[in-house]
Amino acid sequence: MHHQIRLTISTHGQGLYEITRNVQDFCQNNLVITGMLTIFCQHTSASLTIQENADPDVILDLNDFSKK
Repeated sequence: MHHQIRLTISTHGQGLYEITRNVQDFCQNNLVITGMLTIFCQHTSASLTIQENADPDVILDLNDFSKK
């Protein structure tokens, strides 16, 4: 079975945006338990970063790095 959806994430300028809840909601709404998930970010100046959020300083470090 194959599902495809377009998620629109509202942003307010440069920065990091948490989309985990959006992805989790998609999986739950479509009864996805196992499989492969592909996320395509269609924007020339955007990227996806995966990190564990264990230390809040990581967000600060990533924001500082992206401003350089």
